[in-house]
Parts: sequence; structure tokens; C-alpha cells
Amino acid sequence: MRKSVPIPIFIDYIENRAILIKGFVRGENLEVQMNKKKLVLMLSKIVEWNLEFNKIFAKYEILFEKKRVDELLFIPMKEFSEKNKFDIPQEFYVWIEKEIKKYKHYVVPMSPQHGDFWHGNIVESCNHLGIYDWEFFGKVNIPLFDFFHFLTMLLTSPENFAKNRKENFSIL
Repeated sequence: MRKSVPIPIFIDYIENRAILIKGFVRGENLEVQMNKKKLVLMLSKIVEWNLEFNKIFAKYEILFEKKRVDELLFIPMKEFSEKNKFDIPQEFYVWIEKEIKKYKHYVVPMSPQHGDFWHGNIVESCNHLGIYDWEFFGKVNIPLFDFFHFLTMLLTSPENFAKNRKENFSIL
């Protein structure tokens, strides 16, 4: 984890806000060097990084139930997709509903979200990821909300996203 973010590093909570102070990360920006197809192939590394970071900063846990999923995932996803003219297929919602049933009595760690995680915030060097521009702007949410943002950025036109940037931060 520490190798994936700029060095020297300081990660802590100050006045209920997570703070990350960073130095320099070597590598080539993913936005510049890779096409979207290659980025999709790197998703497992990106998910692992995101989950590890969220574990470190988990503030509390919630019971994974339908009401929470609506409040923390479906409603923000709908708002985000409307603002960015990004259609989320109905099959995706159906799939999530089906998956949720498997985890009915599980707890989920809740942590602050960056709210602007995209391939422009990642460099790659010798098959290792480096994440930069990583402070918390978003609300405390489920760990994969930043990853959802990452995926939608792969599929959303930069023009639409740039127009709605302020609204996106308030949603996330």
C-alpha cells in the first residue's frame, strides 16, 4: 500500500478529515499511456488498491441491507448518471439486487471517499500503481463508491463530466 502512493507519506485523521501528504511518484500517467481497453485489464489492481485504502480509513461499519444499498449506492448512482448523461443498464441494478441477497447479514466498512478517482490520478511504473491527488472530498460511503466513479469515468465523455464537476462532488 505505502509503495503505491507518493513518498514521503503521512496518513492520519485531523479534525475528522483524513489527510494524505505526498511527495513524488515516478511512472507514466495511465491517462496518457494507455487506451481504455488496457485500463480495463488493470481493474483488479485498482480495486485492490481502493479496498486496501478504504480498510485503513474505515470509520465504522454498517449492516448490509436493502435500505442502506438504496441510500448509499442506488440513489447516488442514479443522480451521478443523470448529471453525466451516463445510462446505467437496468440489468446492472438487477444484478446488484441479486448479489445483495447473498450478503444480507454482513457488515460493510464505511470510509471517506475521494470523489474524483479516475485514470488521470494513476501512474504505472514497472507494473506497480502509483496513486496521486488523493484527498478526501466526498462523504463517508461504501468502499467501492470511488471505484464506481473510476468505471464511469472510463465510459463518460470528458466534456459531460467537466460540465458537471461541481454537482458530481456533491453527489459523491
